[in-house]
Amino acid sequence: MSFKPHVIMAIGIALAACGGEEPPAAGGEEGPAVGQPTVGDPEVGEDIFGTRLEDEPGRHACAECHTLGERSPSGFPSLLGLSEDAGGRIEGMSAEEFLRESIVDPSAFVDEEYFDNVMPKVYGEILTEEEIDNLIAFLLAQ
Repeated sequence: MSFKPHVIMAIGIALAACGGEEPPAAGGEEGPAVGQPTVGDPEVGEDIFGTRLEDEPGRHACAECHTLGERSPSGFPSLLGLSEDAGGRIEGMSAEEFLRESIVDPSAFVDEEYFDNVMPKVYGEILTEEEIDNLIAFLLAQ
């Protein structure tokens, strides 16, 4: 079976339109290393973690309550080791999914050591998807 050149070209255009990615060029980037977050930029997420937007009511910096060391002196959860812990919190939910839900709907899962309705419920409204992705990438790097 042989195809005419215009049929081959039409098939090629259709396949290209499917959105497949080109394989990496020799010596090019190969993607994130195993175990590295793929959702966003952890460096930008670190800035979000420590930034408070004064003009956003209820928008406290994550670092105002959470630490990246041992338990916070204020009694709020430490985020140390969160990348290892988050994926096992809810069966069938990845660490990324758990963190996203915890940011946008903090009452969805509350550890029995802590009280509900303490973490502001505004982050899903005032942070963009990109900011949430970057914050999750930072948290997964801890």
